[in-house]
Amino acid sequence: MGRRFVVPILIGCSLLVSVAALMGISHLWQRETLTVRDVQGSPSALEPYQMTGNWGDDFHNLSFTLSQGEIQKDVSFERAEEMPQKREEWKVDIDGKEQYVRLEFGGQILLPTEDAEITADAGLPDTRAALEQAVWERYCQSWQQFLLGKESVFPTGSIRYSKGQIYMQQEIIFHDQPDMMNIVSIKEGANGVQECNGTAYRSVWVPFSLPYEGEVIMEWDAEGNVDYERDEQKVKFPHVVPVGVVLDDKLYLTGRVSNAYREGVIGIYAYDLQKLYDAGCPYITQEFVEPEMIFGEDVVDANKWVLGIEAVGDHLLFIKRDNNKVILETYNKKGRMLDRKEIQTEQSVYQYTLSQSAWEGGNGILFTWVVNSYYTGYDEVESTSISIDSQGKIIHRFTIIGSPWVAAVCGKDSFLTLEEAKMDVPGGSDFFYRGDIVPKQYFLTVYSRDLKKVLYRGELVTDRADDTEGVYGAFLTKESRQHVGKKYLVSDTWQYISGRRHFTNIKMTYEGETT
Repeated sequence: MGRRFVVPILIGCSLLVSVAALMGISHLWQRETLTVRDVQGSPSALEPYQMTGNWGDDFHNLSFTLSQGEIQKDVSFERAEEMPQKREEWKVDIDGKEQYVRLEFGGQILLPTEDAEITADAGLPDTRAALEQAVWERYCQSWQQFLLGKESVFPTGSIRYSKGQIYMQQEIIFHDQPDMMNIVSIKEGANGVQECNGTAYRSVWVPFSLPYEGEVIMEWDAEGNVDYERDEQKVKFPHVVPVGVVLDDKLYLTGRVSNAYREGVIGIYAYDLQKLYDAGCPYITQEFVEPEMIFGEDVVDANKWVLGIEAVGDHLLFIKRDNNKVILETYNKKGRMLDRKEIQTEQSVYQYTLSQSAWEGGNGILFTWVVNSYYTGYDEVESTSISIDSQGKIIHRFTIIGSPWVAAVCGKDSFLTLEEAKMDVPGGSDFFYRGDIVPKQYFLTVYSRDLKKVLYRGELVTDRADDTEGVYGAFLTKESRQHVGKKYLVSDTWQYISGRRHFTNIKMTYEGETT
């Protein structure tokens, strides 16, 4: 009888020990130091801001929230994974129901200009209007046959023209649920070819004015493909990527340009999303929608690029560059320019990221410009902060070289950063020959809006000093394959260091003044 109960008792004891161990570790992590130590100024400067993130190692995770100057913590026994960036989509109202809209595939089309000389093989279109229609129908029909699993043979041949114009065809997807997979689905039944529920594909015509000089040969193959050749080589299209925003159920598209090297004109192209939805699937209807409004057109070339478009409150922000100048333009939803600001940068910008804040009567934006250094040949960054008021007026707050913070956010009257500094440790960079391994300490700093005055500075205190002692303890003064000044590393030291505590998923927001 005793033996029958020995194994269950042992299992139960082991479970109790495991639970007790986990509770003990949880208790230790709940006691983990994570607090703000005031260094300079009044901590009330932190109150309009909130910061969330994770602090942990490869085995434990401490989620935290800093709000109203106080930190709350929550422990979990799993590694904090970096949050993947979701594809941008917008929630809109279509026929009284919520739909989620995303930009999908896009393709460039090279058509002859109105005055171009056109020579076509027998049976192929030989006018500009007929060719545009034929190329579009061919595209829709080939996709329909592919999606229905059918095979068709399309007319083949060549069409030559003396000069061309590049246009963009952009597809838009409507989903009835957020973050759905991109699946085009149509079926053929008694009522003909129809779209399946849940996903709707639509297509718009983006009339960029990008001329293409020189003779072009358009080649049609039996599978419905269209290719372009020049001097027996495939035509190289300018790098134009459609980007857009949605405001009040209207889509505003533009073309992000880099390395255009051919002069042209690009602006902002507005589309009504209800009308676009009602147009039906192009693979069935062979319909595309043209813009109901075009504005903000400007020249693009090797130095003048379109960088993007953003929605800022109720306004549109059009972002361009001309050599070492960034040009910012605000527009209302009817296409009227409200303000324009030129900002000088040290190097030429070729792309950017941004973060936004909002408050009553305005918005704050922090740009991180990616530039290619003339001196090093490597990518570097510059940072610009602006405010935009309710009338669309742009106020330039500051532009600096670099991005001297881990995270930052604009406030209405101040600017918050999380800054990282190397700890002053014995041996310093001689001991830690890899700069990223030198122990760090972190500071929350609230600046005036122009970044000229420190309103508050506090150290984000952690138990990382324990990790520093552990790192030093892992070093031995004996020969090994890895050398650090007068010290030598044991072979597994870098693996040991990599599991130490660190911050992830830091997010900072401006919540507004409290009353």
